[in-house]
Amino acid sequence: MKLVIVGGGIAGLAAMQSLVKTGYQVSLIEKSPHLRAYGAGLMLGINAMKVLESLDLSAEVIKRGQSLAAMNIVDETGELIGKSDNAWMEVKTGYKTIGIDRGALHDVLSNELAAGDVRLDATISSLVQRNKKVIITVNDGKDEEYDLLIAADGIHSSIRLLSGDVSQLRYSGYTCWRFVVDRPPSIESEQAYEYWGCGKRFGLVPIGNDRLYCFATVNASVANYHYKNMDMDGFKALFSEFDDVVAGLLEGLSDDVQLIHGDLNDQLALCMQQGRIVFLGDAAHAATPNMGQGAAMALEDVVVLSECLTVEKTVDDALLAYEKHRTPRVKTIRDRSYMIGKVAQWELPLARRLRNALMRMMPQGGLSKDLCKLLLKY
Repeated sequence: MKLVIVGGGIAGLAAMQSLVKTGYQVSLIEKSPHLRAYGAGLMLGINAMKVLESLDLSAEVIKRGQSLAAMNIVDETGELIGKSDNAWMEVKTGYKTIGIDRGALHDVLSNELAAGDVRLDATISSLVQRNKKVIITVNDGKDEEYDLLIAADGIHSSIRLLSGDVSQLRYSGYTCWRFVVDRPPSIESEQAYEYWGCGKRFGLVPIGNDRLYCFATVNASVANYHYKNMDMDGFKALFSEFDDVVAGLLEGLSDDVQLIHGDLNDQLALCMQQGRIVFLGDAAHAATPNMGQGAAMALEDVVVLSECLTVEKTVDDALLAYEKHRTPRVKTIRDRSYMIGKVAQWELPLARRLRNALMRMMPQGGLSKDLCKLLLKY
């Protein structure tokens, strides 16, 4: 069976790793002239690490990243209101939670891929499905025929559009900045933090090599011109309400730091498979990043698709099984992530005080136990 993967991000590279190991003939097409990651950092939860272990990649990811003992949810003053005890989850499951530079993860996933199997600076201008085949036209003008096309080309998937899907994205109500800096000594290497302020959040995630991934959100109208064009001084002023740890970090930011800005969206209508096209990751079921599960969901997609292709009698049966298996799971994560984001972005003082009080009243370890049960249930 001849397969082609479109998209050289986390989902596409992981799919190629998995399917090549399974014995399939696989090619990968990437529109960028370089096989590299775009973005800052990310967290890999226990479910992501479980998949990476099955691909024999977890040891290298642990080596390149930073083990995180906890994700601490704090208010704008730095007072603890909730906690995910990742160290407890590791003892319970055997899997770490890792903070890692996106580029480092990309390197691990692309390692050992045969150069001839990857085509860069290549785009697909058209596609048609006929006689259980997918025929694509690449930018060199040649038609190519495949038994299965795996679309892993992100939230704005060109394959989704070419296949006729018109799924609409849902704006979260807030916009986001991401960047990576040197980790200040005031931030412990194994502790991640997310500050919940008044319609704003600020996150700190150690990612190894004394580097720190930061993210910041603020409630905003969609495509807000002011935020889209905000300079470094404006960014610092916008998040000046947080405690001395964040204030000190902001004060030390130079104009050379790259602020990656964008509105946050998710996808209401999932697009899992169409004929001989199957979708992975954000191309299938984009979610807001409030649970840190974007990469994990893509990795889960990969392992489930590989298993379905191996177990089921036909490709069609495999794709239907993949959709049936994954749809409830990704909907649950998408909806929970959206809800968490809405609650975390509350602005009304009374609502925020009530939210924080209720979180503090949760039984010790309750959040960790809930996450442990949810994340490995795939």
